[in-house]
Amino acid sequence: MMKNESQLFKGDDVNRQYGKEFGDKLPPLSSDVIAKKIFNPDEHPERIQFLLREISKDEGIVVESAAKQEGYTQSNTSKNVIFDVASWLRDGRIADLEFQKVPQDYIMARTEIYSANMLMIQYSVKDGEPKSHMNYANAKGTLLIVLMVKTPQTFEEKCKNTEKYIHRFYTRTSDTGVVYTSIASEIYVQLDKCLEQFKKGYNAESADRLPDELQTWLSMIADINDEDLKESIDTNPVLKEIKKEVSYLSQDKEVQAMLLEEKFAISDWITAQSSAKEEGKEEGRLLEIIDSIISGDYSIERGAEKAKLSVEELREKAALLGKNLKQ
Repeated sequence: MMKNESQLFKGDDVNRQYGKEFGDKLPPLSSDVIAKKIFNPDEHPERIQFLLREISKDEGIVVESAAKQEGYTQSNTSKNVIFDVASWLRDGRIADLEFQKVPQDYIMARTEIYSANMLMIQYSVKDGEPKSHMNYANAKGTLLIVLMVKTPQTFEEKCKNTEKYIHRFYTRTSDTGVVYTSIASEIYVQLDKCLEQFKKGYNAESADRLPDELQTWLSMIADINDEDLKESIDTNPVLKEIKKEVSYLSQDKEVQAMLLEEKFAISDWITAQSSAKEEGKEEGRLLEIIDSIISGDYSIERGAEKAKLSVEELREKAALLGKNLKQ
């Protein structure tokens, strides 16, 4: 179990492996082990409450407690690059602050599935309550905020016509113009776009286009080590305290080990994604060759030569792809 802050920073007995691996930089606030300590709803409800209120523009949000072990599930391929900090709100809703450490092109589809999972938890009856206590009319709903450290290309393309970096989905609209408010609210935050604007001295989210406190918080989550943030962090008592806590945490041996594990997991995930894309490109090229053979553009021998395979190997690969080369 992780030590409390009074047990951290032991001086000479501190394992410096994290320092050797990352230099003098602080670990990112988007790191699982760091964020779950810094933004723990039970230990620091005011921090998570500030973010939930300001991002959602709902000043009535009050964080009651952490929503621990509530049954959220992640796929094996994404659990090391996605994590969340969930909490119960006073009004009965579940709120979830999710950190996306690497860009994922399928992020919006994934968020819908995750929101559905949260709704099922929300709709479930708690221990000791009769089933009649929960029905469609009194389901409180959910709030899911996705913090994207780096915006996926597919999401970037959808937002190319706006400077805003916070995208709030509260309603659904039909092709006939019918609009209703969903009980599953989803908000996406482009942290990289936020930080870029901060560094340039403006904020597209504020009416006067000037940097504000929320932009500073989000920029700090994007990159706590950015030099342009130093003065703003050091002059904000809350952010300065957070930075100090991150520094203490980063010097604990157990935390260092977890940070390294996260770093390697992310590297493995990125490598796997790159390999999958290359395999996809290769499969596409092979399909083009096979289709050209089938259409008679050239012989199977010429196709095998272009694919750098034997004729028999090409037949086998074509069969695996659902194609039949009878030549």
